[in-house]
Amino acid sequence: MTAKFYSKLYEILATYHYNTERVELMEEVLKYFLTTRNCNLSIPSKAREIYNNKVASSMKLRAIKKVDSFGDFLKSEWFKQRCVLLHNIPKEFVPEYITMKFRPFSKIFEEKFGLNISSLWLFSFKLSEYLQFKKYMINFKDETYKFKSKEEYADLGFVAVPSTSYVEKWKNIVTLSIPELKRIFSGILSHFELEKVLEMFSMHLKDIHKDDVHINFSLKPLLRIDENTLVVLNAEYLTRALPIKYEKMLKDIKEYREAKGKSFEILAQDTLKMLPFKSLTFNVKYGDSSEVDAILEFENSLWFVEITSHSLSDRALEGDLIAIKKDLKKSIIKCIKQGKRCFEFCSTQPLSYYFAKGKINGVMIIVDGIYPQLNLNTYIDFFTEKIPIYVINWFDLRTLIDQPELSSFEDFLLWRVQQPMPIISFDEKDYWAFYFDHYTRDEEMKKTFKTMQEKNLRIFYISYRFNNKEYLEKLIS
Repeated sequence: MTAKFYSKLYEILATYHYNTERVELMEEVLKYFLTTRNCNLSIPSKAREIYNNKVASSMKLRAIKKVDSFGDFLKSEWFKQRCVLLHNIPKEFVPEYITMKFRPFSKIFEEKFGLNISSLWLFSFKLSEYLQFKKYMINFKDETYKFKSKEEYADLGFVAVPSTSYVEKWKNIVTLSIPELKRIFSGILSHFELEKVLEMFSMHLKDIHKDDVHINFSLKPLLRIDENTLVVLNAEYLTRALPIKYEKMLKDIKEYREAKGKSFEILAQDTLKMLPFKSLTFNVKYGDSSEVDAILEFENSLWFVEITSHSLSDRALEGDLIAIKKDLKKSIIKCIKQGKRCFEFCSTQPLSYYFAKGKINGVMIIVDGIYPQLNLNTYIDFFTEKIPIYVINWFDLRTLIDQPELSSFEDFLLWRVQQPMPIISFDEKDYWAFYFDHYTRDEEMKKTFKTMQEKNLRIFYISYRFNNKEYLEKLIS
């Protein structure tokens, strides 16, 4: 490759990092460049062209099907923004999730892949730590583009190119040599293990061709330039995508498929123990052959808990939104049916003991954390049930447990299952932030909330508590 190629590559990667709200758009630009090797492209122009093509395609579909596909397109684009997308899996809980869910399959993992099951996440976290060290050494501040106007922020086809010095610093951070990696992983991974893990995380530049349409940066966040050099394409994916990577590697193994539901159930049940409950019972059998995964009792309410680790399709694991919606809906509907079955046996033992307490009764569904992109029950109406139903991703639940307001978990829960819910947020973290940072502190907000319910109005909400909002500094200062 020529010096011009590498110059353009680093310019694209720096722009990719600089525009935190345009990650998906910049990934399309990067894919175009890697497959065409067009060194003369203008990054802003190419980003605009890609976005306009997506809009035109959506408009065409809208005309053919006579549906509001453009509206769906805009909603989909909004939900892809980095503030609500890439941070949905907090990396501090990834080792806990992987250890609890996948460690029972260590032996079959090692037999199939020739690696200790911990090798991947040890590599990912150590490399992420090393990249932070490199930023510190060259005094890189992780600056991101700050939108200058609301119109610019709302223009989903806009990207800004950083300065030449920014590009040069980013080049130094994300470029790694194999001897350099062997040095930092000395004592952590053997040279053999390091090479195998690198192969699992890397795509080779020489193997990328013009017709490659299935490039997946989340599963392959490293680009092998040559035998001695590689480039980090997106450091976020090193840790955030680990749950999907493990799932994808193990899903074809029969022993894993047959037992993974139980391993996740144990993880979820251990997490439930951290809640401020009044009583908690696991695996309660009722009827002829039915069982509820947990019964969770608070002061004023009681919840029949269903835990689901539904197998995902390959398309869903690769981030296909339609496939994710389909798989998640199937999983949630199944859990609702299982939870509602408890109400059918409410007058028989042992369930009559719980129903007799005169509390609010509902169904809580804990969804596996392998849905990193979406907790779609907040985005699409999967169900219309009269009984309270609450759906939460494991990573969201684990995050809420560490919040200072945990003692008021039941208050939040009963507020959250109100219908209609006028607040639309990406995940439960933002609902939590809205409730405790605004709703409980502002009497006027409570009145507005009620008015919105009465008039069936809705607003999108992204919290400051859980999302980095530096990109909006100039708009709100």
